[in-house]
Amino acid sequence: MFKKRAIKGIIFSACLLGWAGISHGQSVVAPAQIIVGDDSQYNLVSANGVAVSVTGFDPAGVRISVAQGNVRITTTTGLTEPGSATSADWTGASSIAFEGTLADVNAALASLEVQGSGASVSVIAHAGYIYGTDTGSSYQLVTTAMDWPSAKADAEARSLNGVQGHLATITSQAELNAIINNLDWSNHVWLGGSDSATEGEWFWVTGPEAGTQFYSDNDPSLTTFENFRSDQPSNSIGGQHHANVARLYYDFEDLANGPVYEYGMALDVKF
Repeated sequence: MFKKRAIKGIIFSACLLGWAGISHGQSVVAPAQIIVGDDSQYNLVSANGVAVSVTGFDPAGVRISVAQGNVRITTTTGLTEPGSATSADWTGASSIAFEGTLADVNAALASLEVQGSGASVSVIAHAGYIYGTDTGSSYQLVTTAMDWPSAKADAEARSLNGVQGHLATITSQAELNAIINNLDWSNHVWLGGSDSATEGEWFWVTGPEAGTQFYSDNDPSLTTFENFRSDQPSNSIGGQHHANVARLYYDFEDLANGPVYEYGMALDVKF
């Protein structure tokens, strides 16, 4: 006697998380639907003819979640876990997250398996911002011209996956490189640095680094990471108290092309 098993479908929802119109975003390729015969076991997505993959900036970060059942990856070479996500979930959970080089992420996605049926599988990748694996933060370029106080207020009014934004603070060469190499702009952009309290004493005044001094005109021992041009900061016309970046830091006070917003630990959330 043969037992008939109903053929069941799983719908894929490929999502680009973030804002459109910014260079170096991600694109997601995923099957519109896969058909499984036995939803009590894990089924390899790519066996249906189309593997899940992402294109765009490198390194990449991905979160995959399902309302019913579980997902897992069986290829994990080169991957790391973002934030409070755990690699233990990669062997099977309702939501998994991982990051790595684009090649390693796509190798993992090619091994993606789904257990269960009748629900959408959400594949979420970065778009409209970049993710810094060295910092655990995501960065967004806003091209609307505004003065520094407006940019600071606008950043703090925004959020990404429930994480409040702030004007970016750059504390290492790796972080600076990630921003200048992956976000395109044609003018200077605001950062969260200021010497408005004491001329020549530059502090980060936004985000978790608020209150941290990064440059001093008067005491070089107080300087940590900075990348001012050799003739900056100058305050040459007075009233120039806020940092912006165009490959190097400057202290211009005029309108910039827009700010860079930073969202700390943006992947450390539930989707």
